[in-house]
Amino acid sequence: MNLTHLFLNGPIPFPLAATVDWPTVPELRGQLAGFTVGVAILSFGVAGLSRFFLQRKTADRSLVYFSVFSLLYATRLIFHQSFLHSLVAASESFWKYSDVLVNNFIDNFIVVPLTLFIIELVQERWKTFLRWVLAFQIAFATLRFFANFFHVGRHPVEILYHVVILAC
Repeated sequence: MNLTHLFLNGPIPFPLAATVDWPTVPELRGQLAGFTVGVAILSFGVAGLSRFFLQRKTADRSLVYFSVFSLLYATRLIFHQSFLHSLVAASESFWKYSDVLVNNFIDNFIVVPLTLFIIELVQERWKTFLRWVLAFQIAFATLRFFANFFHVGRHPVEILYHVVILAC
């Protein structure tokens, strides 16, 4: 029996592989570099949190805030690599909810631990102002999160978001 005839007339042996839209080699290299940097940052974040909680002899919380910022940033960086969807055998609902979590929650609240970190480092005279900035960031991030999550009032919130970004 001719093998060519078997494969041409029969079913495709790997139909999933035929439907996957694979990135080009340069795109894949860029995504792999982003994934590698994300894993390295994630490792530093976990190490920083471990060090703080295992050797908790100080009232300085800057290590915790910077580590949480690193964990959020690394998670966002790792999940933004599209080849990860092809490598991890997860359901489509997992990717949908991880996209909501990463794009909506982390993108809105990643500035909070960074601001807390800066508050720990600055002089006392700046701390009151930065606490007001932090309160605004939390309130606005919550508003933007729920506007995106419930698809209500997204356009005015996005306009306000871009105005705030330009003002900073």
